[in-house]
Amino acid sequence: MSHPAADLRTSAAPSRLRRPADPVPRPVPVPRPDPVPVPRPRLRVVPTPRTPAHRVPFVVLVIVLLAGGLVGLLVLNTTMNQDAFALSTLRAQAKVLADQEQSLTASVAAAQNPATLASRAEALGMVPGVNPVFIRVPSGQVLGVPEPGRAPSPKASVRPSTQPAPVVSTRPSTRPTTQPTPRATLPPSAASP
Repeated sequence: MSHPAADLRTSAAPSRLRRPADPVPRPVPVPRPDPVPVPRPRLRVVPTPRTPAHRVPFVVLVIVLLAGGLVGLLVLNTTMNQDAFALSTLRAQAKVLADQEQSLTASVAAAQNPATLASRAEALGMVPGVNPVFIRVPSGQVLGVPEPGRAPSPKASVRPSTQPAPVVSTRPSTRPTTQPTPRATLPPSAASP
């Protein structure tokens, strides 16, 4: 079944273009034995895989993780803001307490001043000791001679009073100003060595 136009072309071709016959014979194809028919497996329709069903748990997990992360960040941010308010309140309270501590330290230092202690002791009726006496604790021996303290004259003591100050005259007084001063006495057991 050749094409008529192809026959015309080959017949009209010059002879020099034709190939001479091959002197070598071509091998003849050997017929193959018929292959043993292999039974083909039965074909059946495979249902399409449900990919969306397998992705649903993964998508839900991702959404839950994102929502949990956002809620966690919100809780963390809220907690940090509350802590910042508490911190500023505590800092203000610490400043107030530091100021109070400083004022109390200054008042204690003023109360420990020797002049202040002496005036407070005098206000309580105490008198300065003249001769200190020491006691040896293990033996109970008293070292030194105890002498009772002498109270200063009433005019020499400086006591704060709520009464107005008396008027001092510049004229010399003719009355004697010495008054007997009370003496503190030690009990007989403390005076003996």
